[in-house]
Amino acid sequence: MLDRLLPALPYRLEQGFLAIAAAALVWLLLQLLARTLLNREPWRALARTSCLSVGGTVLIVGLSAWLFGFIPPPARLSLLPIGSLHAFVMTSGSAWTLRRWRRCLRLRRGLFTDQLPSGLAQREKLFFADILDKVLGTSVFVLWLLAILGILGVPVTVLATAGGLGAAAVAFGAQSVVSNSLTGFSIYLNRPFVVGDLIEIASQDLQGTVEKIGWFYTQLRTLDRQLVFIPNAIFSTQALMNISQTDNRRLLIDFSVRYDDRERIPAICTELTERVKNLPEVNPTRELCVLFRSYGESSLDCRLVCCGQSGDRIAAWHLQHQLLLLIGDVVQAHGASMPFPTRTLIGGGGG
Repeated sequence: MLDRLLPALPYRLEQGFLAIAAAALVWLLLQLLARTLLNREPWRALARTSCLSVGGTVLIVGLSAWLFGFIPPPARLSLLPIGSLHAFVMTSGSAWTLRRWRRCLRLRRGLFTDQLPSGLAQREKLFFADILDKVLGTSVFVLWLLAILGILGVPVTVLATAGGLGAAAVAFGAQSVVSNSLTGFSIYLNRPFVVGDLIEIASQDLQGTVEKIGWFYTQLRTLDRQLVFIPNAIFSTQALMNISQTDNRRLLIDFSVRYDDRERIPAICTELTERVKNLPEVNPTRELCVLFRSYGESSLDCRLVCCGQSGDRIAAWHLQHQLLLLIGDVVQAHGASMPFPTRTLIGGGGG
């Protein structure tokens, strides 16, 4: 039965089998590459992720060339040329592969950052992971666009005309879109902050952790867990503070003693300075002092200034808690006390 069918086919069945064999060979080679040269994560996962898209692209190209031979030559003139079809399949296959890579890297972001050079800071590793995700996403979009335009036969002159219309649209109403996208690019180029940084925009009364940097918007998670989307153009006109880049968080604590304890202030300040200097959470190389600051209305006001060993705000809160307790202990140990507001009521005499 098979022997009688083969002579009627314009192309031999061996060509279809060859396409299947080539796709299977590509699949096996990628699997072998994942087990040998790329045997560490996430590179092994990337190689295995490519098996379906690369092997499928090879299979579709081979089968389309084989099946195209069944079409009579006169009918081929009304169809898409085989060269354009193959270009569309290969471009789409490349976009498919990059899309699968992007998804794989997102799932294994921690493994990917661990493979980066150990000399890089953690925020730098997160930056490279984020920029790679953006590059892959943009590449997928561009490849799909080129594939669709190519198979539709859109000429270069049409693209130039569309570019002119796009420029006109920018001139008449898309300035904000361009401003946001250019600022987004500037953020990736200059890196005033990266994903994971705690930033503050004082003019907008916003403070939170950066969760995502897009081309048009930056996603911020505030301290009370609210999600805020900030147009990137704001960062080009408003000053922001990158709190995560604080090296040694500065603490400033005011406290007061009674007017009757004025002679005890030098001893209190001296002992507090020595005891704070010996705390392991305090950086002794930064500014550290305890000083008499001013005469208040009903108290003598003092101030303690020091810096923590890191910029972590949680650690700074714990250090502030420890310093407040220490101030109370030292003041009490010297026989002094802290004043508190009092009110005296004088009643009128009854007549």
